Amino acid sequence: MALHTVHSAGGEHNVESFGWTVGSPAPGRQVFVGALLLLACLGTAMAQERASIFGTITDASGAAVPGATVQITAATTSVTRTTTTNSAGYYIVGDLIPDQY
Repeated sequence: MALHTVHSAGGEHNVESFGWTVGSPAPGRQVFVGALLLLACLGTAMAQERASIFGTITDASGAAVPGATVQITAATTSVTRTTTTNSAGYYIVGDLIPDQY
């Protein structure tokens, strides 16, 4: 750490420096910003590996079944997601990780 005197129109000011050039980002800040950019890219890449399962539940006569409970379970993780069909018997379960269901 060094103490420098800076002269400006407003007078004389003492400034402590930590080894980087005045006006350039601090080394720690560069690493922090770089880490944030990396995390943003990873988050975007991971967000693209999601899927949805959707369909329509019908009875033996082919009529839609409203209010039916649909349960989807991931084969490798055993994570279960549950939803209910709408008035047309339609359901959708989104934001699923790659797996067999």
